[in-house]
Amino acid sequence: MASEALIPMTIMSTAVNDDVPRLLGPDMFAFEFDAELRRAVRLRTQLTLVVVEAVGDREATPLPVTEMYSTPPLGQIAKLVGTRIRETDLLGQTAAGALSLVLVDADYEHSTHVINRLVSRIEREAFGQPVKIQFGAACYPSHALDAASLTREALSRRVANCHGGIEPAPADSPSY
Repeated sequence: MASEALIPMTIMSTAVNDDVPRLLGPDMFAFEFDAELRRAVRLRTQLTLVVVEAVGDREATPLPVTEMYSTPPLGQIAKLVGTRIRETDLLGQTAAGALSLVLVDADYEHSTHVINRLVSRIEREAFGQPVKIQFGAACYPSHALDAASLTREALSRRVANCHGGIEPAPADSPSY
């Protein structure tokens, strides 16, 4: 309990929605990301940061995490990702408003397999509106050695693009 007193109250709250209780707010995500990065350095393991953005939202004002759920498509994507990652992985919103995922003990090659599975699932999801999603990823220590550099690399190193939001065809419609 003594260590909790050292953490600012803005970082203390992690669960913002019962659907994805592991989604971290920007402050808590930065804190946990830094802790995992220090752990990877100490244990000499790899760690991959995956950034998920809706095209055009990089310049947008970051949403409070509580509003992220009411803002398609990021809310739906957070729910999809949150149910498909390991308990040890982190899911959160960065200060810039992007949805981010930290894959602990994962190298870049294996992380791209995780991203491809997420892309496949997102492409089958109906968001109510067409949307283009970009995935970027960077790995410690291959691409960068600190949190800020790893984030910049993940934002500039595009791994996959996908389109979601097209309503599935009704069951009685022919598919071509």
